Amino acid sequence: MGSAKTTLEVIQTIVVCSISLSGDAFAAPIEYELGSFTQFGLPNYPTLQDVVRAIASHSEVCEGIGYNAYCEQVRRSLKGCAEEGISGGMILPLDHVDKPRNFLMQFARKEGKMHLSFVSFGEKLGFTDIDTYVAGAFKDRLTGLFNFSTLQNHVERHHRDGFFCLFDLNKFKDINDRYGHEVGDDVLRYVASYLIAISSNEEIFYRRSGDEFFINILGTDFNYAMGIIDKIEAYLEQMPQTSLRQYPGLECSASFGLLEVRAHSEKRLDTESYMKLVDLAMYQAKAAHKKCHYISYEDSLGILKRGDLDERLNAIAKTIKR
Repeated sequence: MGSAKTTLEVIQTIVVCSISLSGDAFAAPIEYELGSFTQFGLPNYPTLQDVVRAIASHSEVCEGIGYNAYCEQVRRSLKGCAEEGISGGMILPLDHVDKPRNFLMQFARKEGKMHLSFVSFGEKLGFTDIDTYVAGAFKDRLTGLFNFSTLQNHVERHHRDGFFCLFDLNKFKDINDRYGHEVGDDVLRYVASYLIAISSNEEIFYRRSGDEFFINILGTDFNYAMGIIDKIEAYLEQMPQTSLRQYPGLECSASFGLLEVRAHSEKRLDTESYMKLVDLAMYQAKAAHKKCHYISYEDSLGILKRGDLDERLNAIAKTIKR
């Protein structure tokens, strides 16, 4: 179980939720944001205490140390997160389904809430090397953002109205060719660091591939979504004069595609359609040398009805200099 490949093979899905820190986090109601425990044949537990109780009552590990001791272990971890801002993770063994299953619980404090991620594994894992599992399973190693595998998982289980945004860096190949791939990697790291710095409860950032970044915006306010794009654009414009000032002549900009998502519509789109449509939006912005191209939900239905999405993607991709 040492390699990232093996870890990715056993990972099954992810649940993202948050808990208010205004009271006892252990007993506070869980707010589910992406995914749910029902996909494991389990109830959507109302509190973290209920999660731990279910785990403890069916786990050989918890039987060994006792329910109270196990609860205290979880409480101490949450206390460190709530009071001192310490992020971390722990393996939660859950053995009462068809086959042994573990959850890796990640937690971090931000803006008055504790954010939790539960990653499901399909076989028993040890309690060591949590960072290795996290890095290999759902984080991109270069940037620290969620990776493509996690992005696909989230889009497949997305159940909130909002927006998907895809952007890539203009002429990034020129940066690699002129300054070298190490500088290109630095550019990607600086962009990712900024995305992490501005992240809130309303969006999730991913590195999709290469110089492409994806934003899952969980609110329905169009102006808020455009505000995120404006912030990123402004950061990219000033980055050559700040973080990258040692590289004269380096320029950094991006093209953004913004796609409206209606998860509760009767005509909910599938994952492949979502990804191709947001690709199209980004390509159209790049081809027109615009900051952003927006595709509404109604426009998406019209494009899919015409049945020429693949042809449009292939045609416009050939005209773009990456």
